[in-house]
Amino acid sequence: MVSKKDIEAGKAKVKPYLIKAYSDQAQDFVRAKNYKKAIAAYEKALQIDPNSASIYMNLAGVYDLAGTKSKATECYEKAMEIEPENKDVMGGYAKLLTKYEKMDEAQIIYNKITESSEITKEEKFKTCLELGDSYYLSKKYEESLKEYQKALELEPKDETLLIRIGNTNKNLSKLDDAITYYKRAIEINENSSDAWFNLALCQAEQNNIKDAKAGFEKVISLNPRYEYAYYALGLAEEKEGNVEKAIANYKIFVELSEDKSTKQAIQTKITNLSKRLKAEE
Repeated sequence: MVSKKDIEAGKAKVKPYLIKAYSDQAQDFVRAKNYKKAIAAYEKALQIDPNSASIYMNLAGVYDLAGTKSKATECYEKAMEIEPENKDVMGGYAKLLTKYEKMDEAQIIYNKITESSEITKEEKFKTCLELGDSYYLSKKYEESLKEYQKALELEPKDETLLIRIGNTNKNLSKLDDAITYYKRAIEINENSSDAWFNLALCQAEQNNIKDAKAGFEKVISLNPRYEYAYYALGLAEEKEGNVEKAIANYKIFVELSEDKSTKQAIQTKITNLSKRLKAEE
């Protein structure tokens, strides 16, 4: 006769396999974009282990994909209750809060992670980067710059980080500093279309139209579908009085862009410039 103790021991052995089976099933449903069934699968996993922070995190991710913000937030709050010092849980929750534009709450959590004595170099870099992003989205550019600089000390050759620092300086109207960081990004990756584009924007703002035009043309050579390079090049050509070239670039922008309101504005500009050309004939 099998004892109750043996039955419980058997159940305990099976638990991890059941949880994995339900989690795998949930991931399959997520890939198929069947979020309702994915949620049901994760909830079955939670019935087996209601104290799993990782399952709550995964469930939060599905609710987020399904557009159910309140449920996603609740799941992360539950995960935080279970493992309040888990940096993966904290970082995931802070990222979610940033996505939902709850910047102050996110920044508190990010700061708590960076204050941890057991944080690794990789974790600190990731946290400083995400905290910098959160401040940037809050338009707290000075705070953003400080966090990005901390991250840069850890990874001085990170191309995307250098571009972020350039963008932050640009928003602070520190154009010379912005240019320095964009050039550093280009030194690391000479085919970085984003670095070239933002460098050219700064040069245009400094009225260095010659270099700006060369920069926008470089972007187009790297990525012929970089729509805003055509728009910016059109503005530069127009500023120099090269109306035909400006119109040609604006037309390409209109062809490539999916931004309806901007397309409409540029189409109006094309019409007006075309009329001006005819009047000058």
